[in-house]
Amino acid sequence: MGKKDSFNTIVFLGLLAAGGMVGLFVGLMASGKKNPKGKNALIVGDSLSAGFGVGWQDELAKKYQFTIKSNLSKVRATTQQMLSALNKYLNSNPRAPDIAFIYGGTNDNYSGISNETAYKNIQAMIDNLQSIGVKDIYVIAGYNPLLVTEPKKNPRYAPNIKTSYDFKRGLNKNTKGAIVIPIWDGATDKDAVDGIHISISAQKNFADYIGSKIFK
Repeated sequence: MGKKDSFNTIVFLGLLAAGGMVGLFVGLMASGKKNPKGKNALIVGDSLSAGFGVGWQDELAKKYQFTIKSNLSKVRATTQQMLSALNKYLNSNPRAPDIAFIYGGTNDNYSGISNETAYKNIQAMIDNLQSIGVKDIYVIAGYNPLLVTEPKKNPRYAPNIKTSYDFKRGLNKNTKGAIVIPIWDGATDKDAVDGIHISISAQKNFADYIGSKIFK
């Protein structure tokens, strides 16, 4: 075998090995998705998760056949209020849910509360859920505010849209112990007449996006 043939063989084997590693990585990613059928879930959030019966969480539960054990979401809740609601719930409900979803931060973003404070509150929620044995914890970044919160239609939100986007984008880096579902780019300002809350039809699309990231 000549030098050129040897070189080509080495390159081929290298590419084959790399392809195998890529395949292994993809396989691990796929195997990381779980089947939630028959399990129960806890939702911790604000008004973006408070569409009881018609929200993303309900669509997700229906599609993947799990039960929402409790939805602690409250209109206008900040992450601090979400943390307090979760702690109160855990004190009176020691049995851990199988799954927990945390989706908040918007009220912090648009009321001058720093992203650092919101991250700390979300981390505290994760830690408290882990302390009672919850293994499947998901933090939802939500929709892209640069696409949904149109400043021309909603001028009062304009100064904080970038803050909200930065908060969502930084969730993965600034929290640990949970799977962060990244920003959803599937909605526009047409899906949210008030610049914040997405429509019922968009809720279903949002649920499909979330499910595609974590469930099988």
